[in-house]
Amino acid sequence: MERLRMIVILLMFLSESETLFCQVSIAGKIRDDDEALPSVTVLLLSGDSTLIQGVVTDSVGKFFMDRVMPGYYILSASIVGYTRFDSDIEIYGESLVLPEIILEVESTALNEVIVSGERQRFDHKTDRLVINLEGSITSSGNSVLEVLQKSPGVFVNRQNNTIAINGKTGVRVMINNKVTQLPPDAVVQMLDGMSAANVESLELITAPSSAQDAEGNGGIINIVTKVNEDFGTIASLGLMAGARWAENFGANLNVHHRGKAIAYFLDYSIILNHNLHILKSARSRAGAGFPYGETYSHRENRTTQQNLSAGFEWQVFKNIKMNLLLSGYDRNWRLSAD
Repeated sequence: MERLRMIVILLMFLSESETLFCQVSIAGKIRDDDEALPSVTVLLLSGDSTLIQGVVTDSVGKFFMDRVMPGYYILSASIVGYTRFDSDIEIYGESLVLPEIILEVESTALNEVIVSGERQRFDHKTDRLVINLEGSITSSGNSVLEVLQKSPGVFVNRQNNTIAINGKTGVRVMINNKVTQLPPDAVVQMLDGMSAANVESLELITAPSSAQDAEGNGGIINIVTKVNEDFGTIASLGLMAGARWAENFGANLNVHHRGKAIAYFLDYSIILNHNLHILKSARSRAGAGFPYGETYSHRENRTTQQNLSAGFEWQVFKNIKMNLLLSGYDRNWRLSAD
């Protein structure tokens, strides 16, 4: 019996290892006619233009993506002032080093100037990369954790519940510039149930200031929720329904009020996921001894997670303001396995 248990454990390990070994990396360099181009946004898209992974070129124009499954993709590179580059690529079972990508300077003839209110998906600043989620189709119906997994330079490890930026661990998470006082594994679970519909932008701070450095040596992720700066009350309600293996439901509520002396807000979201994991393994050997072994595991799990963030602001005097912030989450995970 002990021997059978060891064989089953070994087969499970080999099954997980096979998935990891299938993942490959992509490397390349971007330049113009004269020099290398830093801070170019490089996106890896599926055939239907779904964002798979995104990175930003370094100071010498190089970029690197890892943990990419073999298949057909679209590689897109863009930066202000240059013509966007798009190319179809096929990834086999080996790591891919692309030839140099040369971007052409964009030339435009202006007949008239039209100012539009569309926000850029990525906004590069001195110490951070700002990802604007408001009105983004990519983030629609997703959790904040799912958006982070598709963000440039961010790697989320679901096995040990850690987040890394540009390969550095020890990342801290802030909500509206307030550090979350939760252990890393609890933060990952909280973000997995936080609806991206209630978030305005994500700030990936790779070079924290001296005041922030003690909070996040590996970088800081600041989640900026939607805030109403105008007087009055505004509310929004969102519903989500879908299916992976089985049903997935979600809802989010956002209420903001601002008066001359008092302001308050309430952000609430709930996500219900019904997932299935199946493990099948078999082993046979010719000759004497243990001839054949087979394992089958059918594991259904249901996760219900609720996130709540609320705040109250009182303008006591002209130069004195009092703030109260409350945040929390509840996660219920149930597993049924045969």
